[in-house]
Amino acid sequence: MAPRTLAGTQGDDEEVTVSIEDAIGKSWDGEGATAKELRKLLPSTAKRISVDLMSGGGSAVEGLQIYNVLKEHPAHVTVNIGAYAASAATVIAMAGDDVTIAPNGIFMVHGARSLVSGTSDDLRKEADVLDMITGQAIDLYSEKSHLGREKIAEIVKAETYMTAKEALANGFVDRIRTQKADVKQFASLTASMCTRELPASVREHFEAEAQQSHAAEEQQKETNMNDLTKTLLAAAGVTDEAGLAQRVTHLLKLESTIGAASAEEAVGIALAWKSSHEALPKLQGELAQLKADAEGRELDAALAKARDEKRVTPALEAQVREQLKSGDMTLKGAQAMLAALAPIPALDAGRSQSEPGATAAVTQLNGKTFAQLSGAERAALRKQDPTLYDELKKAGN
Repeated sequence: MAPRTLAGTQGDDEEVTVSIEDAIGKSWDGEGATAKELRKLLPSTAKRISVDLMSGGGSAVEGLQIYNVLKEHPAHVTVNIGAYAASAATVIAMAGDDVTIAPNGIFMVHGARSLVSGTSDDLRKEADVLDMITGQAIDLYSEKSHLGREKIAEIVKAETYMTAKEALANGFVDRIRTQKADVKQFASLTASMCTRELPASVREHFEAEAQQSHAAEEQQKETNMNDLTKTLLAAAGVTDEAGLAQRVTHLLKLESTIGAASAEEAVGIALAWKSSHEALPKLQGELAQLKADAEGRELDAALAKARDEKRVTPALEAQVREQLKSGDMTLKGAQAMLAALAPIPALDAGRSQSEPGATAAVTQLNGKTFAQLSGAERAALRKQDPTLYDELKKAGN
């Protein structure tokens, strides 16, 4: 894989480390990472493959094939991104079962590019090929990321550079490596080398203590993670009875949305969300009252206009208000109905009633008895206010 691509094996070829720190695909000087050379470095007996990746990209097609070589190998593949992974190199990263990135790493994605000359038909054909290659890369990103294909397509089209935290939040990598972990690994290795010179009984004693300490530390980590997970899920309203798939889905959504610097910060944010949700019913009630008040004012304006234009009677107005209050009619429906009403000629000068009283009946409308109303006036009145029509008709008989 060119002089800059190194490989090492330990434990009877069960663990293999490959370093890709060059362009993807052969260049004019003969250097560059290729799928053919990578395949030679990966024994079929390997159970764990680590790929140290630091590349600005190169051939998109070669990147896809390197992805295939890693993905089709039965070993567990870990891709460790260094300071920079761009273009075709990010496609290779998607082959990892576990993808890590350095804290100062940069992750860049963009659409496929090429240099071509020829006729207009040649250029159009090349554009189609580029779209196809870009689409294949987007498919691979979508399998890894939670963003969805449409959002990823936007990111790719815009040629997006991401920091390590942004790449993690967007789901392109699984975790960010830390120096603290590297220091622990170095200390563990140093201690192991030093104990080799001790007598067997003493070395066994130290090794037993180290194993117990490591087991206790892992158990504590698991306990802390379970507690944090339960707190986050409780803040999201997910109960212990919820299915595993639902809990995992909610947790991943919280982690990607929060983007906190630490687990403690994520818990704090989640608890703040929970507090906000507890106050939500009161806020919803206040909002509903504000909405009702605003609708009342709009209805008053519509009815006032209808009254001014002699298109509504008091009985119809009361009916509209009652239907809106009961929910049988919406504000828009009431406004549309009032606007569609035709003017009632008999309402031009108001109504005449008999002497006030609880049983007073309407005897005239616009100074006319029922017998004096024209056929058109009777028809309009009967359509707009059947109750008033009946009252006038009864009084005239």
